[in-house]
This record gives sequence, structure tokens and C-alpha cells, in this order.
Amino acid sequence: MVAEQDDEVVVVYFDAAKNKMKSHLLVVGRYVTTQVYSTRGLFQRMRQAWQLRGAIEEKPFADNRYLIEFKHEGDYNHVLKGGPWAYQNYPMLVKAYDGHAPVAEMSLNMMPIWVRILDLPLALMNEEWGREITNKQLGQFKEVAKDNKNKMWDNTFRIRIEHDVSRPIRRWVKVQDSKSRELLRNDVKYERLPNFCFYCGVVGHVERACMLPEEENMVRYCVEQRASPYKPSEHRSYYLPAEPANVKRHVKLYSTSSSGWKCPVQSESEGNMLQGPGTDAGAHEEGYEEEETVSTPRLEVLDMAEAVEKLTVGDKETTNGNACVTDLQVTQAVQAIKNKPRWVRRVQKEQNKQAARCGKAGSLRV
Repeated sequence: MVAEQDDEVVVVYFDAAKNKMKSHLLVVGRYVTTQVYSTRGLFQRMRQAWQLRGAIEEKPFADNRYLIEFKHEGDYNHVLKGGPWAYQNYPMLVKAYDGHAPVAEMSLNMMPIWVRILDLPLALMNEEWGREITNKQLGQFKEVAKDNKNKMWDNTFRIRIEHDVSRPIRRWVKVQDSKSRELLRNDVKYERLPNFCFYCGVVGHVERACMLPEEENMVRYCVEQRASPYKPSEHRSYYLPAEPANVKRHVKLYSTSSSGWKCPVQSESEGNMLQGPGTDAGAHEEGYEEEETVSTPRLEVLDMAEAVEKLTVGDKETTNGNACVTDLQVTQAVQAIKNKPRWVRRVQKEQNKQAARCGKAGSLRV
């Protein structure tokens, strides 16, 4: 009779039972320390570190474990995705409660933390190799840090992992080239690393609480395992746009004359020049950028002058407050081309430039 009562089984439906729970924002926390501490002080510090918007309720369990209920979903997600969390520089581990396992029997050893691998070749600074190196030597891979331009290249390769606090931290990782068999040893540093033992490298206790035999108590780790605070402003990528090409654009006017000569208008740095067949391009004098060098037959120059006579220059004048447009004929300029020698025109141009500098109005001349 007694044996039959001991063999009775009650069939339960965990999924239905979980749906009927009053709250689903439950987290199990474990404070890893060998020191005496105050639960009230612990959660006062955690409220500040978590920057809570809503209230929380905590229930203590054995082995420094706590069942924490959040009232705000944003607080719940922030606590689970952030970390590492610490009080008095000892880690506070958190994990979402699934509602199945008892709180005292839940596996709660994983601490999220950022690690930096120093002097890793750039070819290995990508998510594929980051995952490979992390899962084999550091812990469980979570993500790779990227800068503002979605780049992973930096002085150090920054990876977020889940570190098992029951195992020692890593001092370095080893990578070997499959072709040359060259072995690389790259140092590892941890960001915001809580207290750890310099003898065994386990997080959660210091040397005086280490469980290693006395003959094995030797310093294998040091404070160099901790990385300096990460500053995003020092790890940004900067984009410099390509400078526009300094291209000189030349406008060339070609005559419709049957003689076949061309009249290119060059840039100011090369001088303005009328050029005909057999004319040397460097025949113009240097130092007079606005000078015209005429080396074509006079008959062709007159044809060009007749074409210029038809050009007008629009100018605005103000008469009694009303704006009007006046067309100025350039016939005088054409006559100057026909009648005046080149050296006379050159002297007149210099005089016009000097008059303009003095604020006097110069006459329209070519």
C-alpha cells in the first residue's frame, strides 16, 4: 500500500502553467563572492547600476541566489542584455527564469563581458574568425564590436563573450597559420573585469580565498588582464570624400570661313590667342594674359571683325529709380582692331588697368 502511494504521478502542463503566471518578467540572480555582504546594500547598488525606471521585487534563495521580478519590460531587457554587473567589484550574474527548473538548481555561471585581442592580423578581424577563436578559446561568442562606419578594424579586436566564472580567464589566444605553421600568441584583456585571483585566474575571489594547494600558489595573472575603459570617440572611422579634379575647361570657337583657320580661346594662364595655319602656339608674349596675338592674314581678321560687330553687351542702368537695359555696340572695339597697332593697344590696356585700380572708369577697349 505504501509502495503504491510512492509511485503515484501527477501529469502537469508547464506551458499552460507558465501562461497563468502573474508575471513573466522574472530573472534569477547570483552574487559570486566569498565576502560577507548586505542584501539591502547589494540591491541598492544594483538599482543604481541598472538605472531602473520601474520597481523591482527580490526574493533571496540559497547560495547567494535571488529571484527578481521586474515591473517594467524595458528594465528587464536592459538587465539581461547589459553587464557585467558588479557590487563591491564582485560579479552579479543574471539569467532569465524559464519557470521550469528550481531556482537553486539553475545553472548560473555565465558572465557577459567584452574582451580585446591585441595585435591580431587584420585578415582575422571579422565575425567569422571572431566566432571561431572565441568558441574554442574564450567562451561563448555573442557579437563583434563595429565602429560608426560598420568596420571591425582597430588596434584591438573587440568581442563580446559569455565567460564561465568557474573557469579561469585567458591570458592570450593562439593562432597558427595552416601554410607556414607560424604560431601567433595574442594577449587578451577584459573590460570591466571584476575581482579575480592572481593565482588561479578565477573570477569571484582573491588570493587569500584561493582553493589551490599552497605549493601551487604562484602569481600567474596580474592587473594587466584588465583593459582601460573603452572610449568610442577614440575608435571612430573618418571618411574623406574624393577631391574634385582640377580640370581646366577650354572653350574653342571655330570660324566658318573657307580659309580653314581656327580661332581657339585659351585659358587665362595660357593667354588669349588667335591662331592660324602655321602659327607657333608659343609665339605670344608672356606676362600679358589678355593680349591678342594676330598672325593670320589681315583679310581674315576683317572677316572676324565683321562678325564681332553684330555682338551686343547687355548692361543695366537706373533712370529715376527705374531699371532699364541698354545694349552697347562693340563697333568701337572692332575699329580698334582694324586700325590700331598691337603695341598701342597694349599700352592702352595697361592704362585702363591702372585707372580701374584708382577707381576711375576706363573706356571699353580691346
